[in-house]
Amino acid sequence: MKGEGIPTPEEENKGVTWRDLLKGKVGVTLMSLSAIWFLFDVASYGIGLYYPSLLHQFAFPSEYETLYGTMLISVGAIVGYAIAEVAVDSAGRRFTLMAGLGAMAFLLLLGGLISIRGAGLVPYFMVFVAMEQWAGAVTLFYPAEIFPTSVRSTAQGVTTAFSRVGAVLGVFFFPSMVKYLGLSESLMLFGLTSAIALAVSAVAVKETKMRRLEDISVSKT
Repeated sequence: MKGEGIPTPEEENKGVTWRDLLKGKVGVTLMSLSAIWFLFDVASYGIGLYYPSLLHQFAFPSEYETLYGTMLISVGAIVGYAIAEVAVDSAGRRFTLMAGLGAMAFLLLLGGLISIRGAGLVPYFMVFVAMEQWAGAVTLFYPAEIFPTSVRSTAQGVTTAFSRVGAVLGVFFFPSMVKYLGLSESLMLFGLTSAIALAVSAVAVKETKMRRLEDISVSKT
């Protein structure tokens, strides 16, 4: 291959440094997406791992009812993800992400305010996990679209790493939060993290639907 702009073998194999990742628009995008993914996973995994426990504690004394309720919540997740996979190309990445985060924030804050309990937790969590999949679907591939080729894989890895830190923190602290603060207050606190993620998304996330990677990748300057 010949022509201007073709990297040399030395340039291709030099690796990616933190300076490359934090420079200019790439750095701003990396920090923004890392914050969004971190805050999203705090609520997503923090609550998602404990659906059976929450149903058993606040809705159903029967283990069978808890099992069936958890299965219905899983159906909600499958349906939500299937719709999200269509929405990302029709409605767009930005809309799908913000709709998911907005719905998460609204439902968590609402559930906390009305102190939701009993059998109503099943449809409540079904809707929550369905909309959660909208945001989750975008997090899987958006960094791979928005970052330039030279740092794409590393930036994707960094944002994913931050999301997993959020997931671990959410999973670790949620049971203690429910014990000492109560379910309503815990839902509202996680609703706040989702709302912050939504606010950052409104500023930092741009639409990439139906556009060439060369046109949407953030520059290094």
